[in-house]
Amino acid sequence: MKKGASKSKGSSFEREIAKFLTKWVSGQVKELYYWRSPSSGAVATLNVGSKEISGDIIAIKQEGTFFTDKFSIELKTGYPKINFNQHLKDNKNFEIENFWKQCLRDAERAHKYPMLIYRKLGFPVILGIDEIVREKILYSVRLPKRLVLCFENGIPDVNFYDMESFFKIVTPEVIKKI
Repeated sequence: MKKGASKSKGSSFEREIAKFLTKWVSGQVKELYYWRSPSSGAVATLNVGSKEISGDIIAIKQEGTFFTDKFSIELKTGYPKINFNQHLKDNKNFEIENFWKQCLRDAERAHKYPMLIYRKLGFPVILGIDEIVREKILYSVRLPKRLVLCFENGIPDVNFYDMESFFKIVTPEVIKKI
């Protein structure tokens, strides 16, 4: 892989998700409501505790803040060697677990809920939320099928959903009730 290709791939994925979320909120993509965080979260790391900047996606229009005020959104793409069977083998370096830990850390610092959005090349984008968010959403809607990864050592479980299916059911109005 060329030097910098991974960063470019991540930036492209962040733009794709920002446009997807804009369409989810507004029904259009011409006037963006979301965009990539400055330096892809690096600024948020420097501004520990900043509720405005957290994760990889920020609201750039007031109409989108209801979502990013509640969620710290961590985006990951690529990582071709990752598969969920690694979780069952108790590998010490299971990337999905590392992604989730990072997501939890960033969300806690910003006093938000964690949301992990991950894409493996050739597979649909998946979205991960914790059990607290899942339960709150279930008050309003019935969620699609999920895959749950359970961890030890006090790490909260992550509930994975197909991202498109999730956002077809979970509307902005549902999120606003959380």
